[in-house]
Order: sequence, then C-alpha cells, then structure tokens
Amino acid sequence: MGARWSLIGLGIITLATRLVAVGPVQDGTEPAESQKMKALDAGKTAVQPPDRPTVRLSQRPGFDDDDAYVQSVAAQVTSLLKEAGQASEPRLLVAAELDAANRILSHLLEPACAMNFLGIPTELRDAARVRQELDRIETLLDQAQEERESEIADGSSPSWSRLAKNRSTTLRAFAHALRTVLLPGQGDDAKRATRRAASALSPLLEDKRPQVAAAATFWQACLRRMESDSARARAVLAPALADPQPGTLPYAFYARLLRCRITAERGGYATAIALLIQIEERCNDWFDADAERADAIRTAQWIQLEVLSNWFRALDPASRPAERQWCADRMESLSTEVFGEDSDTLYRLGNAVPLLDPIPVEPIEDPSPPAKDD
Repeated sequence: MGARWSLIGLGIITLATRLVAVGPVQDGTEPAESQKMKALDAGKTAVQPPDRPTVRLSQRPGFDDDDAYVQSVAAQVTSLLKEAGQASEPRLLVAAELDAANRILSHLLEPACAMNFLGIPTELRDAARVRQELDRIETLLDQAQEERESEIADGSSPSWSRLAKNRSTTLRAFAHALRTVLLPGQGDDAKRATRRAASALSPLLEDKRPQVAAAATFWQACLRRMESDSARARAVLAPALADPQPGTLPYAFYARLLRCRITAERGGYATAIALLIQIEERCNDWFDADAERADAIRTAQWIQLEVLSNWFRALDPASRPAERQWCADRMESLSTEVFGEDSDTLYRLGNAVPLLDPIPVEPIEDPSPPAKDD
C-alpha cells in the first residue's frame, strides 16, 4: 500500500503543484472574460471535501480503552503516595512524590497530549480534567521541594539533594510546557507564559538521555509554533526525512510530523504532502513491529488529510476550482482506501514525557576528596 501511494501520490502532487503555480490554462480560443465567468460559476458550485474518518489512538495492551488505562494509573499513584505517606523519613516521601508527579505527567496526560496534537476530539481532552491533573503535579513538586529542604536541614547528602532537585526541575519544565500546550491562554500574559515554558526546556535539548532531549525538542517546537514563530520552531526540528536517532521514538516521529505541518502552514502544502508520503515509506525502516509500523503510516496519512483540508480552504473557490477538486478527490481516496473499521488506530506518544530513573531512597555518599601528595 505504501509504495503504491508513494508512486501515485507523488505524480499527482507534481501535477497539483503545477496547477497551483500556473493557474487555469487558457487555450486562446475563448475570451479571458468568459473563462473568468466560468470560473466564478464553478466556484458557486461549492465542492465539499469529505468528512475526516473516525480514528482513535492505538490500544494499550491489557486495557479496553484509554479511560480504563487512566483509571489504572491513577490507582497506582494513589497507592504509591499512601505508602510513602507512612514513611518516617522525608527522603522517602520526596522520592515517592517525584515518582508520582512523573507518572501523572507521563501516563495520565498522554492521551490528552496525543489527541491534542493529532486533532482527535475526545472527552479525555476535557480542560477541567487536564487542569486538575496539572495542578496535582504542581502540588506534588512543591511538596517534594519542601520535604527536600527539610531533608537538607537534617543533614542529607549533597549528592542526593542535587539529584532530587535536578529531577524536580526537569519535571517542572515539562509540566509547564504541557500546561501551556493543553491549556493555552490568550493575550500578552499567555504569550509570555509560552516563551517562558519554551525557554525552560532549552537546557534539556542537550540532555544526555536521548528520550529527554527528544521530548524537550518536540514540546519546545510545539511551543514555538504557538508563538507563531515557525522559523524558530523549524530550527530545533530535524529534517522530516532524517532517520531518528536510537532511543528518540516516539517523540522524533511526532517531531517529523510537526515539521511537515509547519511546512504546510508556511504555504508549502504540496511539499508537506510529498514529505508525508515519503515518511510513509521511511516507516518501514523506522519501526520493527508490524502493528506499530501500520499505526505510524496511518498517522502520516492522517496528517496528510489535515494538510489537504487546510489547502482546500486556502484556495479561492472562484479562481482555483480545479485545485480544490483535486484536494477533495485526494481526501476521498485516502479516507476510503486507508481508514476503516479495522484500520482506525494512530501511533500514540506512549508517554507524554519520559519516565525518569527514580532517585534512590538511600543517601548517596559524596566522593571523598583526593588525598594530597606529601
């Protein structure tokens, strides 16, 4: 299927690009005014693109749906905090609070994050529900900070304290990013919040952990795009067809889809579609598991439907009826030939942000200073 779409699609896109570039062809046998009137008449017969198919995120093993998964993770977090609350040492509570904040951020918010990016309507993206989880994360991080300061006062090892602080800082940067993406505000305050959230991720772009760096890159690009700064968003993203580095999926794949989306928003609709079709082919190399590969290919095709829809709306009905018809036909082909009852799942993020290694519950011995030479 991928190879067939690649060959056919690229040929059609080349034709569409030429149509957009040169406009309607005039053969010299009909007055230009008459052709203009015909174009206006064609525009009056409104071409309507097909409705986008119904899709869902790929199913998690062992769960019937995302709601069941969310409930399971919520129960785990509750149990984790209950056990930690009975601990006598602040260090144990700090470790549990940071772990709980990480799980909420990574797991409970993942369906909302993935669906938000892919444009899938769902109650799991409900703003009140998302805000509640984000507020809970912030509370846990604040509590962990207070407990850590208490632990320092009790003589905790500096190395353990630094490790806990670094993990808290990383989680807080991701939490602010997701709050800004999922609950965008308006006005100057919102713009400043977006800039701050993007800047907070900057130190993580060079993190030695591939997953952390890839996630920070993806979310910062999303934030830069929200600032209407597509040039800076593109600057942090790898080329759309570049092979993802080991350990960077799924964030690197989403980042490549984001780059195609930004290309289309800058007016490069045909270029974006051509890249997305080539990404479908690259999925055969990027993904080993059959089901995961199929979901990834469909996700690239889903973004292609979005690009086609936006291109369709951007074209003037009066002067570009042929191009609009091409977009509608292409959307119809994708919708009917790719998506169906047994092929309606898309590639999910898995974790909205990476799960970080838990900090040890025991103090870390600071290395002894090197002995001085006599």
